[in-house]
Amino acid sequence: MNAPTLNVRHIAGAIMILIGLAAGLAFDSFRHLFLFLSPDGQVTDYMWRLARICLLSLGPVGVLLLLFRPLLKAAARIDCCLTTGDQRLVIWCGLASAFILRALIVMIMPFNLWQDFQCYDELGAQWASDGGYYNGEYLTAYWPPGFPFWLSRLYLIFGHEPLAGAIANIFLGTATVLLAYLLIRRLWGERIGRWTLILMALFPSQVFFTNVLASEMLFTPLFLGSMLLFVNSSRSHRWWLAVLLGGMVLGLATLTRTITTLFLLPVALYWIHETRSWKGALMRLGLGVVGLAIVIAPWIVRNHYAVGRACLSTNTGINLYVGNQPSSGMGYNHHAALDFDLWDPTREAEIDSVASARAWEYIREKPLAFLGRGVMKVMFFYAVDVDPLDHQMLQPDGGGHVGGYLALATVVETFYLAVLLMAALAVPVVLRSRIHRGAPTTLLLLTLVYWTGVHFVFFAVGRFHFPVVPILTALAAVFVAYRIDLNLPHATGSEAE
Repeated sequence: MNAPTLNVRHIAGAIMILIGLAAGLAFDSFRHLFLFLSPDGQVTDYMWRLARICLLSLGPVGVLLLLFRPLLKAAARIDCCLTTGDQRLVIWCGLASAFILRALIVMIMPFNLWQDFQCYDELGAQWASDGGYYNGEYLTAYWPPGFPFWLSRLYLIFGHEPLAGAIANIFLGTATVLLAYLLIRRLWGERIGRWTLILMALFPSQVFFTNVLASEMLFTPLFLGSMLLFVNSSRSHRWWLAVLLGGMVLGLATLTRTITTLFLLPVALYWIHETRSWKGALMRLGLGVVGLAIVIAPWIVRNHYAVGRACLSTNTGINLYVGNQPSSGMGYNHHAALDFDLWDPTREAEIDSVASARAWEYIREKPLAFLGRGVMKVMFFYAVDVDPLDHQMLQPDGGGHVGGYLALATVVETFYLAVLLMAALAVPVVLRSRIHRGAPTTLLLLTLVYWTGVHFVFFAVGRFHFPVVPILTALAAVFVAYRIDLNLPHATGSEAE
């Protein structure tokens, strides 16, 4: 690395350390400077806490920047082990590490049920006992059914024991690590795949989420599985079967989180780039839509008869309103949702329509506020990664911290911010690289664009970026490999793939 780059790195590291110290020692005295984060000047205590953690974590990231050279040498030694080691041994070590860490979290961390996760538990328990998706005595379509149904199957086997869901998350989390490795290896080669495997196995927030009944735990392996099938379709004689199955798995993911409904559009752009054929891409898109429809169409029909609307869920309008109204502050304020009686089981479709209409009216009347808030929502979507600790270590009533929360949250956030920084630095690398430039990069970057666009429009909380963490991790792995090959050509015997 040349001298000017060293100087920039040192200056950036020093500035980050100063910001971290200021956030730790005097955050309250200057937090008014951050009111720009809310277009309406309204920021909840929850948002202030997350902003402080993010700023605190910049300090350790600054230290990492100052220690870049020795850390790069250590990474080179790890890279040598990963690239020269036996493939099966590396994979099994990575998966074993992922499984053990996630099992330890279930054993030692507090297990709390509140907010969305308590609702999932209650809906799953009622589904198991009543044999259908009910809110009390009434059929419901408010929450997407995928995760409550998953819990209901567990409760049928083990009884209404929420901890069974956390134990199942150990396996879902480990499957996410494996699928991330398989996908990235297929797109960017074995070396980047192995780095992704190890980083995902150790990723703190991914590990801590094991003890939270969050729909993302089921959604992420389904989402990655659909992407893997779509990618494999370009390299298989039975491409039609891979695309059809990919569409069906994407349908299951959509029934878990409905915002993936339109994800086939960026996948179609990938197919155009990969096949160099509009006809081939349209054929794949058509088959993918068929697979998706096979899974979601029966649920849409069910909702037409159950709640009076042919839809995937009756909370889309509510979610749009939560992120687009005067008190949304930083793009999210859960109190806004309380403008509606969300749990009135006789008016689900009506409430959703009213909320959607009010949100669109606000967007039309205040387009600049919508755009400004959208930028802030995206910033928040990517900035904070401590959601699982909020639900494990904070009191359900929000009354105070459990000991060690702030320190542990800073460690978790530091790891994430370091990965995010490396991922950002890797983007120009993959765009101009002879090795990484092409359809694989198109797919991964379009996936990030898709998720960014969705949360620009709706709203964001920290866990919503959970499914794109594997892509951010893969980009970080590209940056690590690139810097090793550029700066330490003799530290490893491997070459960039």
